[in-house]
Amino acid sequence: MPHISYIDTAVPNVKVGTMLKIEIDNEDKKRKTCMRVGKVIQRTKDLIIVDFAYLKGNGSFRRSYRVMDLAGKLVKWEVIE
Repeated sequence: MPHISYIDTAVPNVKVGTMLKIEIDNEDKKRKTCMRVGKVIQRTKDLIIVDFAYLKGNGSFRRSYRVMDLAGKLVKWEVIE
């Protein structure tokens, strides 16, 4: 049986396909933050990659987050059911 480290169990409900409401920096408006809904498209041992749809038009953009930042509540987030 493989060893499960703390980082793997820190945020167990964040898996690929999970919808998250997560805080992002609004880079074009003097780094103010806002909450956006995105979908987890990839999870590694210590990173998750979230895909966000554009508010206007087609397409999407991606942001990566450290799992320990999510576990330590350095980034505001919640799971959307």
